[in-house]
Amino acid sequence: MDIFETLPTIFRWLMGINGIDSFYRIEAGGIPLTEQTYVERDADEKLRQFTQLNRVSSRMCFILAPRQTGKTSLMVKTIGQLPDEEFICIQLDFQEFSSSAESDETLYYSLLNQICRQISDIDADNYWVKLLNATWNETPDLDPKLRFKNFLIEHILKKKDDKKLIIFIDEIQNIIGYKQQNSFIGFIKSLSQSDRPVALRRLAFVLLGVARPTDLVTDYKVALNLGERIELGGLQESNCNPLWQGLEDVTDDPQTVLSYILDWTGGQPFLTQALCHLVAVGRKIQDSTDIEEYIEKLVISNVIKDWRRQDRLYRLSHLEEIENWFIRVDSSQKLEKLAALSLYRKILNKDKIRFEQNDPKHWDLLISGLVARNNDDFLKVNNRIYEQVFTLNWVNEKEEALQEGMMADPLSRIYNRDVFMLIDQSASTLKKDGGEKTRWKLLEELITGHVATILERDDGSDAQVKICEQVYATTFNLNKYRGNFYMISDVDNVEDIFLENRPDANSFVVPTLRHCFDMWLNGREKVTLKDIKDGNEKGAFFIIYTDGQFDDPLAFEQFITEATLKVEDHRIIKILIIGLGKGVNVKYFDNLDTRRYKDAKGDDCNIVVFDLAEDLDEGIIELMQRQLRDSAKMRKGFSL
Repeated sequence: MDIFETLPTIFRWLMGINGIDSFYRIEAGGIPLTEQTYVERDADEKLRQFTQLNRVSSRMCFILAPRQTGKTSLMVKTIGQLPDEEFICIQLDFQEFSSSAESDETLYYSLLNQICRQISDIDADNYWVKLLNATWNETPDLDPKLRFKNFLIEHILKKKDDKKLIIFIDEIQNIIGYKQQNSFIGFIKSLSQSDRPVALRRLAFVLLGVARPTDLVTDYKVALNLGERIELGGLQESNCNPLWQGLEDVTDDPQTVLSYILDWTGGQPFLTQALCHLVAVGRKIQDSTDIEEYIEKLVISNVIKDWRRQDRLYRLSHLEEIENWFIRVDSSQKLEKLAALSLYRKILNKDKIRFEQNDPKHWDLLISGLVARNNDDFLKVNNRIYEQVFTLNWVNEKEEALQEGMMADPLSRIYNRDVFMLIDQSASTLKKDGGEKTRWKLLEELITGHVATILERDDGSDAQVKICEQVYATTFNLNKYRGNFYMISDVDNVEDIFLENRPDANSFVVPTLRHCFDMWLNGREKVTLKDIKDGNEKGAFFIIYTDGQFDDPLAFEQFITEATLKVEDHRIIKILIIGLGKGVNVKYFDNLDTRRYKDAKGDDCNIVVFDLAEDLDEGIIELMQRQLRDSAKMRKGFSL
């Protein structure tokens, strides 16, 4: 019998079913400090440096990464290395606070209770818990956050004035289900950035979990730049000497064996330990020339082939966890998972996708573990094992599973779309129309309000699906595209557009509009209903702000004619024109609003809507929704 046919039985036996432990770490959870197989990465040194609190800007650190990548092990290792005479290290797990997170009162008391218990363990006394119970209800009318803060300052930091207090909070993603993430993260941020009283300079937070930054910070008012972000990265061959020992019984060349293992795992910590274990319980490798072939057979037979059964058999649940990230979701999350899978398909097909910090799809794939960033900041499949398990066929299967039962028509909703804003920069915007403010200033105020509303608005579901995560904004004036493009994820950035640009010249809109449209098309000939419903592409709103009439009206009308032919359904794109000032040619824009064009299927359609800013009582959201509702009536044969 081939050795590869018997290995599952051997491996299962050594996994602990018969009570025998492995030299390698092949179960979930943090590696104990004494574990011989712990491999240090750059993240270890970065976290140690962070705990010294030499930075003045923020004392909050994020470690967001996929499951089974060593977050907890890094935390345990770091805590063990910090001297007790200088540090008080608190280790909290948010899984333990699920029942306490429904209100601030119970959440912050529970957190303090655990902090006090751990300090009491250090001091071999229950003094701190007794003190908390005696003081917590002294000021019941005070906000629980302030009571939490005051207790840390007055009863811990000031009494432990010779020590730094580092609070590690693991599994931070568990707060998301209770919709308290914005409040909690915002509060922790305020503590970590304050230096008054001085005692707060000795307080720091390290937050660890499996979450995208946009999961933890959904409110645009809370800045994404919350503090230090440490990326774990994979294991590097130069640091993997601790893994050699377990291989020495089966090979005289553990370094070469490990090199081939890393070639398959890409340095993924859990997979690397698991493959080292497979080799360690296998046959003696007699000839160094057959190492590569041996490792390949081992991986294919015991990991890739029939991978779901193997994953369950070895009690790993590693590959299954990655798959579940995409399919074990509620209906409100299916569109975003489909979008992420569509992007993953492109990466499998070797498309060059540069990582975008504010793109949820990119973070979705990174936090799933499927992809990683290379040195040039492009996304790549994380390792060869994933590449052979999570194939194009797998993508197709998961897409079909996600699409089952999706009855809602995404084109009837304003959510999960791209939003482009085009701002008239013509010289006439310097006019004041009899008031104190120029049209340019009024445009800034109007657009600031619209951006704030669009970025903040979500669909009210548990998934909080937004219209968009960022707005693309630019100005137009000359008969060419100027190239000034802004990606706005924070409303405060709107001011930069108006500071960096000044009104001048004409009002040619088509060159800029065509650039935005081509950017949205991203090389496609047309966008179909299936593209949208499958989550492969997004619909778009193009919002044009003008104070007069375009200097290229014929070109604009021709552009609309061409644009409608590139979409299979006119609800996919909408052009909203908002006029501001006394110079707006209302009659011309009203005619555009009622004109009919042909979409890619040859059906009558209208993608343009016009309204004056002063008449826009309903708000930008309602204008967007009304345009889609009117489109739905048109599809049913009603007149607009």
